[in-house]
Amino acid sequence: MCWRKYPLKIRFNGARNLRGAPICELSTTLAAVQRMVCRAHMLSEGGRTALTGMPKDERLRYSLRLVSKDWLSKTFYLDWLSKGVPGEAFDDKQAAAYLALLHEALMRYVILKVDIPPENPAGKLALAIYNDVQDISNRLGQAGDIRDIEIQILGNKRCTIDKKAAAYVDSLKGETYDLAVQVLPGEVVAPRTRDRDYALIRSSAHQIKLYADNKVDSAQVLDGLLKVLSRYPAPGQYQPRFFFNGKPRFKIGGDPDSYSDFVLTPPYSPILYETRSGKKSELEIPGL
Repeated sequence: MCWRKYPLKIRFNGARNLRGAPICELSTTLAAVQRMVCRAHMLSEGGRTALTGMPKDERLRYSLRLVSKDWLSKTFYLDWLSKGVPGEAFDDKQAAAYLALLHEALMRYVILKVDIPPENPAGKLALAIYNDVQDISNRLGQAGDIRDIEIQILGNKRCTIDKKAAAYVDSLKGETYDLAVQVLPGEVVAPRTRDRDYALIRSSAHQIKLYADNKVDSAQVLDGLLKVLSRYPAPGQYQPRFFFNGKPRFKIGGDPDSYSDFVLTPPYSPILYETRSGKKSELEIPGL
């Protein structure tokens, strides 16, 4: 069979001479590949990778189907579900561009170099597909003694996830990366926790953790927030709007389109806040 006619080929290499691949390993891998393809499409079209915002018609257009299999070599061939359907517009060149981007992102796990922070679209996609890659790498050594999983894209772009790549994926778990310094505007929802280690900020309808890497400095900044907020005791009434200087912090495997942590960068002053009259004042930080 000439596999070049299909955009994706997945092969399971194992020690046992089994006909095919265990259904759990196969289904998990196929689902992960499908999610990665959709993320590549979303990133290319709108700069985001969250699948929750993917329109239904686009999700269908870039859905994959299993078209052929070779049980002896444990190889499975995938094609686009909507390709060739009457009345369905399908752009082969555009789809190929998505797959080329996905291959570049996948290779960052094979050559053991994931960019943190992401410097280009492939770097951003690599961070976005971390959980999907981990789902695939976790199949190694499971049922069928799978040694590695080979994903071949567009006929000549090969990416093999083996034990070395799997160990690298595991080593990245919990890693964080910071973006460039910027200003975070928002209202304080909770000025500090019991341990005085972070405050909760509401910005653009999202709640974000605010803190400094130095716990002593963080506690002093939060004390300054509490001092200002003590002048506005009534809940539900006007709360001052603050402007913090710092870096958004992401966790690998999280959504690179949004962040939930914001790390203050020294020097911590000036931190400005805006009163009801529109006047901006500087926050006094005890001890800093």
